[in-house]
Amino acid sequence: MVIIEVGQYRTKPSVRFNIKANGVVFDLTNKVVNFVVGDKETGAVFIRRACVPVGSPTEGRCDFSWEPGDTDIAQTGLDAELELILPDGSSQTISQMKVNIFPTLGGG
Repeated sequence: MVIIEVGQYRTKPSVRFNIKANGVVFDLTNKVVNFVVGDKETGAVFIRRACVPVGSPTEGRCDFSWEPGDTDIAQTGLDAELELILPDGSSQTISQMKVNIFPTLGGG
């Protein structure tokens, strides 16, 4: 399982996703990819925001940029996933991962 790590109060670096299905690059043409972070046990969602496509949609790459407030609370083992929104509005989970937000010295 992929683990994404970021320092508390940090907004850099962004996270690049290279999306593949069974080793084949995923075509993102006319689709939106949301990065969703939350707690599956409680159902709480802390972040649900679109990734920004990088290059051609047929290359299956997108970036997620942290925003102020996203990493204010240090915690580990957060549940995360990439949610694909199809042109008809339906959605599906295409990848699951964990997010760790580690405390930083000096609070920023």
